[in-house]
Amino acid sequence: MAAHRPIGQDLDRPTAGASSRLVKLPEVMNLTALSRSSVYAKMKQSGPDRFPACVAVGGRAVAWRLVDVLAWIDSRQAKAPAS
Repeated sequence: MAAHRPIGQDLDRPTAGASSRLVKLPEVMNLTALSRSSVYAKMKQSGPDRFPACVAVGGRAVAWRLVDVLAWIDSRQAKAPAS
C-alpha cells in the first residue's frame, strides 16, 4: 500500500502525470500560502498576476490544474527581487 504524502509535499516541479493532476483548494492554499479569499480575488484580477482559473469537477466542486498553479508560483518568484 502506498504511503500517505502530506498535501503540498514534493510538488516543487511537475512529474509524470502532473499535467493532468487536479488539486483542490486546501492544496492550492498550501502551495501558494494564500487564503481562500485571496485565491478567488486573484482569479478576478486582470493582467499577468491573475491566478489560474479553476475547473468545475462536478456539482459545486472545483479544482485547479497543478501545472497552472506551479507556473503561477514560478512567475511570481521570477518577479521577486533577489535578496
